[in-house]
Amino acid sequence: STPYFAPQTKIIYQYRIKALPNSQWQQGAPGQTAFNIVALEPGVYDLEIKATDENRKEISRPAHYHFEIMPPWYQRWWFRISMGLLLAALVCGSVWLFYRRRLRKQRLIFEKQLAIQEERQRISAEIHDDVGAGLLAMRLLTEMTKNKLPESEAKAEVEKIHTSIGELSHKMKEVVWSLNTDNDQLSNLLFYIRRQAVALFENSPIVLRVLFPAEEIPAIIIHGEKRRHIYLAVKEALHNCLKHSEARTCTLAIRVEGSTLLISVTDDGKGFVSLQKEAPGNGLNGMKRRMEQIDGVLEVATREQTSVQFMVPLNENL
Repeated sequence: STPYFAPQTKIIYQYRIKALPNSQWQQGAPGQTAFNIVALEPGVYDLEIKATDENRKEISRPAHYHFEIMPPWYQRWWFRISMGLLLAALVCGSVWLFYRRRLRKQRLIFEKQLAIQEERQRISAEIHDDVGAGLLAMRLLTEMTKNKLPESEAKAEVEKIHTSIGELSHKMKEVVWSLNTDNDQLSNLLFYIRRQAVALFENSPIVLRVLFPAEEIPAIIIHGEKRRHIYLAVKEALHNCLKHSEARTCTLAIRVEGSTLLISVTDDGKGFVSLQKEAPGNGLNGMKRRMEQIDGVLEVATREQTSVQFMVPLNENL
């Protein structure tokens, strides 16, 4: 091109950056030789500059300048990978600490439960061996004394003592059963209730019918105290029927529906309305308290028949 001899103040410079979208020529003021280009993202750019006269006629060929803007350190690939690895390490460490604490807590709970079970087993064995042997000796002694005495008030008193020892021995066996950890199974509880109910009505004029689950009983753990509450509540209902109902038949129905244990005692006697008039309370409050302590429900219905139903949730809290 030919030399251009116009004053510098009349030369107009135009520029554009080809890498930008919709890049158009930008021009400065006449004589302006410095430009500020800001807010460019990291990347490779091609700056194109040309000079024009006052009529915007090119007076030189466009000059090109290639340049690259490097990203800041926190946008580099190695930094992002490092942050990702650090975040993954923090997450893994947090999960590891959480499960470690949880496992430690579960281990402490398990050790505590194991210690309680061992203590229950020890107490059960001692009661059975020591107290049981003592009661048996007392019962045999009163039996021998009763047989040696003639018919008199003394013999009647010895007979009462003998009967009381027998009842005490039976209650002791129930306590031993509730303490023995080998019995902490739902099936053991249900079989025990059935066996005790049959024994209770053995010499009674009331006919006992037992409806027992035909299907397999779920393998569910029920610990001693809760197991004892269920048994004693059902036993109280059976005693009420036996002593107060004047019924001809009594039905003990046991079934498991989903996660609920249902036990009902139904008789064709005179019902709870007349029974409450004759013997207020008759164990209802005790049965309610026992059900409340194990989150169970007690329902009493009196229509043509008297029905006492226990509904106990079968869950891990039992």
